[in-house]
Amino acid sequence: MKKFLNIFLVFAMIFSMIFQYSGRASAAEYPNNVITGANITDLSNQPITGNNIGAWRPFRVNATYSLPNNAVHNGDKTILTLPVGFAPAAPFTFDVKAGDEVVAKGKLIDGSPVKLELTYTNYVDTHSGVSGTFFFNLQINSHTQPNTGNIPVTLTAQDGHVTNAGTVPFNPPTVAPQHLLKGGWMDSKDKSIGHYKISINQENKAMVGATLVDELKSPGVKYDKGSFTVSEVKWVVNPTQTDIIATEEVDVTSQFQSKMNIEDTRFTIAIGSRQAGKGLLVRYKTKISYEPVVGEEFKNSVELADNGQVTNRDLTYKILGAGGSSAGYVYKIKVNKTNENGGPLAGAKFSVVRDRNDIEAGTITTGPDGKGELGNLVKDKYRLVEVTAPQGYKKLTEPTIVEESDFSETDRTASKTITNVLETVDVTVTKAWVGPAKDSATVELKKEGENNALQTYDLKPGENWTHKFTNLRKYEPNGTLIKYTVKEKNIPQGYTSVVTGSVENGFTITNTNNEKVNVSVTKAWVGPKKASAKVVLKKVGDSAIIEEKVLNEAGSWTATFTPQPKYEANGTEIKYMVEEKDIPSGYTSDLAGTMASGF
Repeated sequence: MKKFLNIFLVFAMIFSMIFQYSGRASAAEYPNNVITGANITDLSNQPITGNNIGAWRPFRVNATYSLPNNAVHNGDKTILTLPVGFAPAAPFTFDVKAGDEVVAKGKLIDGSPVKLELTYTNYVDTHSGVSGTFFFNLQINSHTQPNTGNIPVTLTAQDGHVTNAGTVPFNPPTVAPQHLLKGGWMDSKDKSIGHYKISINQENKAMVGATLVDELKSPGVKYDKGSFTVSEVKWVVNPTQTDIIATEEVDVTSQFQSKMNIEDTRFTIAIGSRQAGKGLLVRYKTKISYEPVVGEEFKNSVELADNGQVTNRDLTYKILGAGGSSAGYVYKIKVNKTNENGGPLAGAKFSVVRDRNDIEAGTITTGPDGKGELGNLVKDKYRLVEVTAPQGYKKLTEPTIVEESDFSETDRTASKTITNVLETVDVTVTKAWVGPAKDSATVELKKEGENNALQTYDLKPGENWTHKFTNLRKYEPNGTLIKYTVKEKNIPQGYTSVVTGSVENGFTITNTNNEKVNVSVTKAWVGPKKASAKVVLKKVGDSAIIEEKVLNEAGSWTATFTPQPKYEANGTEIKYMVEEKDIPSGYTSDLAGTMASGF
């Protein structure tokens, strides 16, 4: 009996698990309304102003939602229907988040009418009281919008509940055919891809010697060269005269292949001359070399020359977001430039480089208060590269990094305090001796034209008679370059001191011994005297004649040479000698004596 009871309990548990699982139906549409409110703004989340938003101009639908506990599960869908006359605007897919976690995957389904599909994740199975906000983008479809004036925007759930988001003003003026128009928008799935179309000759008139030139103005963007198409069309004004539509479209790309020159950022088409009755429609794509962020703008220009007349159009399209994306070009970087003591520094210039694409977003130059800023930025990582340092201060060698997380969501500003240190120089001084070196020599560092010594130092032979004065301020506070010099203090007796060199190459103070020696000579004859005798003074071991004297009876056969230096440049004592010049025939000459006693 006990065994039978155990088996029964096992089967009961199994069936309980089966029924518990089967009690949860597979993922399905959740029909009940979950939208608690909605409103309409422009793409910057500001109220729409003016009396006409215009066809194909995206605007934002903001919605709040609240999910019932235990009723919505992973994979379930909420489907909301928009009124006829609207088209989805990129991006067509987005995430509805709670912090970093995804609550639902949003998708806009193009059609007439447009539908919004929310597919819930397992977040709804593990959390209670799930509520929040999201947004997506719509635009008025001028082909299907039957009304003008204030057009209601509503979200209708499958249970029939209608949430009113407000109205958009659609009062389009009567349009007139244009000779040149251009449109651009981001891809609905890949925001690094851009789509463009150029409408040419909406008047369907004859064209004479026409040329089209198009140019991409934003760095990091190139043409997708394989995407270009050219169509011949007949332009027709729609019944409400609010739009001009291309009809009777025929692909004539092959006719223009040899007439197109497509470079990375510029292309031309030699359209030439055409008969009246048709216009042209050019389509192409671009590729951004990095992952753009929401709110980033891309610029483009086009020019059409026809029959001597030139028409220009400029176009900017913006990267759109949905769900909880950033707000676009509304962020700012502020710099506070200081010295080592925290005082303000003016005149520092920074290049603000966006790290994602290595493109300069602008520059910041600090004012007298040390402050500077750059606005109109997207929320991203930047490098602040100092290109000009404040006068008298060292330029930074490394960039200052601004992380995406540094931007405050309160004021959408990232602030950086950046410090510079004074620009400095080193001054080297070396002592040279001509004559015996002393035990030491005291040198003074001064500014040119000033007597006060900034620093002093005792040069010694153990330090090779050299010293370097380091970290000296390079500039005066007013920006004037400081000129340094050196001078010897207490020049030894018997020496003269000469300073040579520069701050850049170093100074040398040369002390030269100024002692002199007197060398005298007396002529003695053994035998009859001649009328005179010539003698010369030389250095021992050197044949060069320093001085010549003529000895005779009138001078008592004696002379003293001009006083001569006692030491060589290397400090060794000089040894002098005398020689007789032109020894008389029949005589020999012998030298006796010393420098001290005479020769």
